[in-house]
Amino acid sequence: MGDLRDTVAPIICKDPRLAGHTFCGPVSASAKETLENLEKELGELENSLSVLEFATEFGPHADKITNLRGKIGQIQSAISNPLSAVSLYEDGRKLVGDIRRIRNFDPETDPVGTAKADGAAMQSLGRLVQKLGPLAGSVGVIIEEMGKIFAKVVTDIVPKTRATNRHVSDGYKQGGVIIPGYGD
Repeated sequence: MGDLRDTVAPIICKDPRLAGHTFCGPVSASAKETLENLEKELGELENSLSVLEFATEFGPHADKITNLRGKIGQIQSAISNPLSAVSLYEDGRKLVGDIRRIRNFDPETDPVGTAKADGAAMQSLGRLVQKLGPLAGSVGVIIEEMGKIFAKVVTDIVPKTRATNRHVSDGYKQGGVIIPGYGD
């Protein structure tokens, strides 16, 4: 006969109310998501304890509850360091992937696809630079915003992708009729 987890866990852990239980394993396979969930759950525990701290029934234990709340705050601070490291790692990994994606496009044959890939890389770079500190963060915001509009700017600049040049060879419409040869 197998382990109890093999038979019972699939049934119990399907229930969303019980899925986060330690019996069911980690809530997420992502380290970042697990740390974010832990930080959130500790915050909720700390809020619950703050209510207990002022409840009359727990008055004699108020000092212990206050100390416990302080320890929870220390734990949350300790979690924020690896969380920021994981976040930095994930942003760096995304930037590397976006840079590699640029190689899949030929700017001569697909300028818009290349611009979209460049824009995605600029956005990733901007998000990464924002984590380097206050001064770099403001530059990172500008880089990220430029990445968001880069493909549109390239589309407007490259003659063969501009809307005004796409139909010139078809002639101009005048009253719903295309006049061949007009404007060539």
